Formats: sequence, structure tokens, C-alpha cells
Amino acid sequence: LHEISEFNEPVTLLKRLLLSQSRTLQPEQESYFKKKFRLSHLPLCLKVAAQEVKTWKSTVRTEDDLHSLLSDTLCKASARDMISSYLSSLSVSLHHNKWFVSKVLGYIYTAQNGLSEKELLELISTDHNFIETMAPDTWHRNVTHELPLIHWSRLFAEIEPFLKVVLEDNEVLMSFSHREFNTAIRNIDDIEFEHQSIIQAVKALIVKNKHKLFSSNRWGKLLVQLVVDLKVKY
Repeated sequence: LHEISEFNEPVTLLKRLLLSQSRTLQPEQESYFKKKFRLSHLPLCLKVAAQEVKTWKSTVRTEDDLHSLLSDTLCKASARDMISSYLSSLSVSLHHNKWFVSKVLGYIYTAQNGLSEKELLELISTDHNFIETMAPDTWHRNVTHELPLIHWSRLFAEIEPFLKVVLEDNEVLMSFSHREFNTAIRNIDDIEFEHQSIIQAVKALIVKNKHKLFSSNRWGKLLVQLVVDLKVKY
């Protein structure tokens, strides 16, 4: 996992991060951000903040309006506080389904070395009650009963800056690149439930793929790791 070093020009780094997403700051927004982040010099904190700042409209320039958009918790120097606040904002202010956010974060975290995108979507799609709750209008028209990709695409766009990818078992696996993210996710209230949930999902996929060679997928290997970790972590 990445070590975090200090950075002495927070606004410069923020501008670079926003530029990579074709966004810029208005002068009033830059001034407000500089004031709020005068105590924070950690690149990870700035990276987290950039995810909220990128949603600002160019017409939002007054301090009262800007204050309502950039939470006080997010402006603290503590990386752990900022990440916890950001993870909460995924469902509170960015309007992703809270259950879905918890499941995605929990599954990626508990898989230890990460999951491929295909694996993550397969795991989530084993829970038909969850899929029907997420997409009730398409449930009866979707014969595969899989998660509509629009939900994953939107959430992935938010968390992608904090993911790393590695090649393992011929799969491109996603995991969080900073230990602070793993710490924040580990402290989510229902993380043990999601750990148990992913175990049940893996078991369902092992049964589904029972006629295939054991080496044709990672489900058996993943199940062993998840069961062992469940006994150790909780």
C-alpha cells in the first residue's frame, strides 16, 4: 500500500487532479478551498477533496454556498476522518444506494487482494433480492437478473482514483491503494455482514460452476481466504 508524504502546495495539486477530469476552479472557489485546507498537506486528503470539488458548478461562488458543499469533516487534517466522511458522502450527497456502496466497498476490502470487475458484478448478482431492490423496474424484463451496469459505472467513477490494479491468476484485480481506505472500510458498521454475504455469494458461484474445472476460476481459492479471514478479523 502507498505511503503518504506531505505536499506543500495543496491548490496546485488540486488543480492538477481537476484538470485530469477536465474541471477547473473559479477564483472564489480557489480562495475558499485554500482557506479550508491551509492545515492539510497530504496528497490523499487533497485527492479525496477533489472528488467533491469536481461536482461544484462554476456558478457556485459565495462562501455560504461553498461551505455547504465542502463538509467541515472533509477539511480536517486527519486522513482517516476525511476518508470516512467521503465514503459516507457516496450515499448521502452523491446519491448512490447505501446498500450498494456498502456491498461494493465490503466485497473489495474482504477479498484481500481484490476482485476483478467481472468477479465483483457476478458476486453481487447472486443476491436476487438485492438486485430487485436496486432495479425494480427492470427486474422482470432482465432475464439474467444481473446488476444493471449503470449503477456500477457511476460508483466506479467515484472510487476509481483510490483503486490500484494488479494482475493475479490471469485476472486484473481491483483493491484500494491506501491503507487508510481499508481502515475506514473495516470500521463500517455492517462490514462483518458483508464479509458473510460475500462468502455466501462465492459458495453460490462454486455451485453454479461445479461442472467446470476447479482451476477455471478463482472461487475456490477466494472462499478459503474469506473463511480464514472471517475467523481472524471478527
